[in-house]
Amino acid sequence: MKKMAHIYRFLHVRLYALLTFIFLAGGIMGQTPTHYPTGKDPVQLNLVNILLFIVFPVLLVVIWIVVRRSGRKTEKEE
Repeated sequence: MKKMAHIYRFLHVRLYALLTFIFLAGGIMGQTPTHYPTGKDPVQLNLVNILLFIVFPVLLVVIWIVVRRSGRKTEKEE
């Protein structure tokens, strides 16, 4: 029963996020970025590109795993 209460407590936040995505997705995906490279050359490996394409995605996955594990630990304690 506590799990259902937890789901319903955050349901409105998820609903707002879904509605925001639905209304903004067309405009966001319809825009063409002007700074995007158009050639078929591979991406240059400089510091900014390494951080942007390698370090930040790996860091986001690690943070996501840690948050999920901490959520499971608190769920088991309850």
